[in-house]
Amino acid sequence: MQEVRFDGQSYAALSGRGPELSSSLTALATDAASFGDRTGCTPYASDALQDRIAVMERGFCEFEFKVAFAAEAGAKAVLVANAQGEDDPFLSFGRETTDIPAYMIGAAAGADLRNRLAEADVEVTLDPTLRPRDITPGQVAPFSSRGPSPSNDIKPEVVAPGVFIYSAAQRFDRNGDTFDSTGFTSVDGTSFSAPMVAGAAALVMQRHPEFSVDEVKSAIVNTAATEIFESGELARVTSVGAGILDVEAALDPVATAIPATISFGALNEATLPVERTLTIRNPEVATHTYQVIVEPRDMDSTASVVVEGFEAVEFELRGGQWVDLRVTLEGARPISGSYEGILRVVRLAGGLDLFIPYYYVVGDGVPFNTFAIAGTGVVGTANEPHPELLIFRVIDVHGQPVANLDVTFNVVEGGGSIYAADNSTDLFGIAAADVDMGPDLGPQDYEAFAGGLRVPFYNAARAKPVITSAINAGDPGSDQPISAGSIISIYGENLSEFLGSSSDVPLPIALKHASVSFDFPEADLSLPGRLYFVSDTQANVQVPWEFAGLNQVFVKMRIEDSVSEPFVADLSDYSPSLFEYVSEGLKQGVITHLDGRAATASHPARPGETVIIYGTGFGPVTDPQVSGEPAPFGNPIRTRQTPTVEVDGQEATVLFSGLTPGSVGLYQINITLPTDLPGGNLPLVVISNGIRSNTVVIPIQE
Repeated sequence: MQEVRFDGQSYAALSGRGPELSSSLTALATDAASFGDRTGCTPYASDALQDRIAVMERGFCEFEFKVAFAAEAGAKAVLVANAQGEDDPFLSFGRETTDIPAYMIGAAAGADLRNRLAEADVEVTLDPTLRPRDITPGQVAPFSSRGPSPSNDIKPEVVAPGVFIYSAAQRFDRNGDTFDSTGFTSVDGTSFSAPMVAGAAALVMQRHPEFSVDEVKSAIVNTAATEIFESGELARVTSVGAGILDVEAALDPVATAIPATISFGALNEATLPVERTLTIRNPEVATHTYQVIVEPRDMDSTASVVVEGFEAVEFELRGGQWVDLRVTLEGARPISGSYEGILRVVRLAGGLDLFIPYYYVVGDGVPFNTFAIAGTGVVGTANEPHPELLIFRVIDVHGQPVANLDVTFNVVEGGGSIYAADNSTDLFGIAAADVDMGPDLGPQDYEAFAGGLRVPFYNAARAKPVITSAINAGDPGSDQPISAGSIISIYGENLSEFLGSSSDVPLPIALKHASVSFDFPEADLSLPGRLYFVSDTQANVQVPWEFAGLNQVFVKMRIEDSVSEPFVADLSDYSPSLFEYVSEGLKQGVITHLDGRAATASHPARPGETVIIYGTGFGPVTDPQVSGEPAPFGNPIRTRQTPTVEVDGQEATVLFSGLTPGSVGLYQINITLPTDLPGGNLPLVVISNGIRSNTVVIPIQE
């Protein structure tokens, strides 16, 4: 845990994903509620939070929006309080693309801070120092999936650590999953539990190469530790299967069992008895005697599980021998409920017992809970189809689907429409609708009703990106083709939701969720551009080197699932463009003296001096380059053809033409100016393979 301090009090905090502080940050705080939105989900006026820590409630909008809006208003950091009643801090996700740190605190701490802010300014300190905190081990994570499966098999069959996992992280794509600039991060999720089980399986296979796949599974599942809790009691089979992974125990099981779990399924339509076959094998060389004992967890006065007709059986197995046992659920159909227990496999010679969970259920058919499976928490494009179906499920109190319920879907907000929808839940208690996003930007919400229960679908719509031009970055007025390896500017509308830039190399393939693709289907080419800058109306990007030699490319702008129509851009291997800026009404070239100073009116170039001209698109180079990677130092990358440089109509001496070391897509030409140039602002132009660049001005000393 980290810490937040104000008014002499300290509170536990978590920074989650996103920019991290290297040392404590102290600043005055401002409550987002003072601007009319206590959740911080609405943009602020410019500089409204200048040098402040923005305090807000958790709410429903994505964290990156909260943080981005605060950053654009000048905030130094963001402090988010958890939902009411949740007094522990929480890990926030989806902030990898944000630019300022954000800390999360509990609801009570947030309420205390907002109360104090209502009376006076409060100085808040965010302290990134990690502090140990006692946690209760062996607890099922709230996000862990619960069973059973749609076919009423036991799922999950085993659980493994998946909270506060310190893991390697990727440093390639800021928009990607588990990005961290340090290369390591703390993560949660079944995506990290599963590899632990896979690693355990590898170790079992290494120890027992003779095991079948099912026996490897048994070694992992049936040796799991059962001391795992949920809501203060031992977790149920539908939450944890056999238990939590015990790698050491899995390496030397006293026996193997196939299957590793036994489900008798839903009994609403079944006729008892229901029989399953269980195979027990002795994996050792020596002969052993085993017992299988039925241990029900839930009392059932009408039905019972027996093995070969008994509550316990005993048998002997030679080394490598197996036995098939009849496991039967017999008696009469029980009353509605969820029933589980274990078959304990005991080796009389000692060793850890195996635990084979069993399960059966009788639903009551009464709607108890409903939840969205898909189609919520999605940002789509206004006036386009929703990227997902709206899907929900209705279950009874025992987790069983409730079928044949009348279903109604409604549009709540955003002006969307329902294209097609199920009228009732199916055998799995599931219903779905296909909807279109409406014209409104922002919330696009829907709802469904079934069995007297409501399930909301919270979504949002953004405007569709539109590209109006793609031109050389050096010359905004250029009508020349673009070229492979060069830097271009894409202009249009709705190109990015946030302002973003990158100074890191290699350049990223996405910034603030915005990305650019370059496609030429006839050559089977579809490659991402590497981004320098994105905004609502402009994106600066390097054209991939792989498009050299082509005369056309299709350019698309994407923000997650929102994609522009393809823009057709002409390509040429040579498309020289000089970087320029306007000073005193003149288009000054980006030209420097050898010491790095800009050649300006106050520091003009001299006749006969060597200067450096910067631009892009000067043509193919001698050595192959990797898109997004900087040109190397110590090994000058030259253009294949040496361009001509004219200053006031006179040809300058070209000393070098090629890529600027340490930069991406940036070219430079080192020239020696003619000795007889007149003083003043003189025109300069570059000619590559007969193609003239834009004309810029170079100040020459009088």
